[in-house]
Amino acid sequence: MTASSPRAPGEPCASSRDRCRSCLRAGPWATVMILTEITSGAKLMSIYTTYTQISWFVRKLRLLMKTPRQVGRSAPLSLFVVVLLLLVSGTLFTAVNANAYVDNCTAYAPLGNYFVGGHAASSAYFGVSADITVHQPELCKSDQTTSNFNYAWTMITDTANQGHIQSGFLVSYGQAQRHYSQVYNAYNGTLNDVDGSTVAVGEVHQYWQQLSGTTYHSNVDSTQFQTISQATLTYDWAGIGQQFADEIAYKSSDIPGLSTDEMPYSSMQVESASSWVAINSTFLAGQNDCDTRWGGPHMTSQDSMNVWTSDPTGAC
Repeated sequence: MTASSPRAPGEPCASSRDRCRSCLRAGPWATVMILTEITSGAKLMSIYTTYTQISWFVRKLRLLMKTPRQVGRSAPLSLFVVVLLLLVSGTLFTAVNANAYVDNCTAYAPLGNYFVGGHAASSAYFGVSADITVHQPELCKSDQTTSNFNYAWTMITDTANQGHIQSGFLVSYGQAQRHYSQVYNAYNGTLNDVDGSTVAVGEVHQYWQQLSGTTYHSNVDSTQFQTISQATLTYDWAGIGQQFADEIAYKSSDIPGLSTDEMPYSSMQVESASSWVAINSTFLAGQNDCDTRWGGPHMTSQDSMNVWTSDPTGAC
């Protein structure tokens, strides 16, 4: 370990693919309707309304092709056609990227908690911190409930899994990615979840758990999400563990990051009784619950690691 000053909180930091292919072969309006169902999850128009709209569009398109250009008449319709095509294109790319390559969530394993990351167990360190660059996971889609999730976090935990405190960014099926904190108190069996604001791909946020005096704090950047007393959280713990990981509900889903754009955890630190120290490359033991599909953890420097989906088509 090498001593270092922790970055001040809040300080800036140094598929449905096959279905979409068949949509394209079915024609533009069929594409629009199917993509509407994909993106909204429900049919928004009746068959009759759809037929009426198709007929109107075809008549207008034929008129445009046959009628000589007239100022103030053909231009607006042309603009309409262009805008429509752009909207279809935008919807298409959104739909293609909205789900994992494997649609069936239970193709490789049932609903659970699966991990890619690093963990340690040291009684000398009471807090953890990392800057995580937000990436977008691709979730399988046969489970369209909030049980289908991805959560990238840092955590202080009991080595026997009898409690933890963590924060990171979370996305559940059909919901936006957002800051998130969770505290599990095994002493009285309570689980406290706190949601925060939404996050965008490319943003970098500090997710950290801190012991201040006799109180644990779960933080995101400079915001304290929740607290719990050390005595309550660690009651009857077997030992203290330090973890940095991406957690996902199904092995069919793609964790954040690609082989060309891995998701980094940087400035990884742990808190001792007197200071914050940067971890070294041998501090963490790696874990990958589906290494035929997911990549990492890869230590890119002594205090940084990457995770990613290495083969979206791979079985697990």
